[in-house]
Amino acid sequence: MFSRIKDILYRHRRKIYIAGVLFGGAALFKRYVEYKLIEWHNTQTKTILERQKKRQYYENIQKTTNATILNFSKSLKEVIIRDLDADALLQAIKEQPHHKQTIWEQLKNVGFSRAISVVYVSALAVSTLEVQLMLLGGYTFNDLCADGYAKTPISSRLQEKYLAAIHYLIEQGLSKLLVDITRATDRIVSGLPLAHLLTIGQLEGILKEIHLSLRKEINLNESNGTCCLEPWSRYVMSVPISPDWESDEERVLYNMLLETCDILDSEDFSVVCDNLIQVGMNHLLDRV
Repeated sequence: MFSRIKDILYRHRRKIYIAGVLFGGAALFKRYVEYKLIEWHNTQTKTILERQKKRQYYENIQKTTNATILNFSKSLKEVIIRDLDADALLQAIKEQPHHKQTIWEQLKNVGFSRAISVVYVSALAVSTLEVQLMLLGGYTFNDLCADGYAKTPISSRLQEKYLAAIHYLIEQGLSKLLVDITRATDRIVSGLPLAHLLTIGQLEGILKEIHLSLRKEINLNESNGTCCLEPWSRYVMSVPISPDWESDEERVLYNMLLETCDILDSEDFSVVCDNLIQVGMNHLLDRV
């Protein structure tokens, strides 16, 4: 019996080899396909999770920006009211009636400067906060996904120090910006008669002229003496200084501030800020 089985196997050995190869190959191919499917599934799952994380980060950034700008706007408003003080001029009209025409001229210029400044400052503050939070979100997201972005964890202390850089706008930058905006506004509105009643179309033309003048002057070279506005970063934060004793955290903070300044001075940021300013101008006209 065993000899017959052995004889049958011997006669059909080629078929058995071929069948073994086919079945073995099919089994290996099946396992390979299963491995690739599992790998593809894991990759897709990881991609979806990363997208979800990014979406959550960006949604949180939007919420944080809105909440921060509401609190930040109070301080900005106080500086604008302090530096462009209309109440003091109104009081001066009562106390110095013989100089009231000159004071009314100043009040007219202050009124236009205030309106323009609110639009510019709001657009600049919102855009800068968006940039800061997006950049910080990118560092934090990469830190979570890449096990320490730039080899340094983004600690809460580092985040606070980075976000605190925008306080330069309130402490020093805003006053400089108001002076520059007022100077440009005075050149355009100083010739308007006090008794002339402006139509909406005329007011729109004046605001547009001021906007175009400021947009043109921000791109002029400072050395020619005609530049009115400096690059945006100089109003928002002080120039980053490389620390003498350079810890990993200080190095990351310095790099983040440099990146922020580069973004604020970029053409793309100017376009975004300019669009927001235009929206603010339209909103201002709608409220007149």
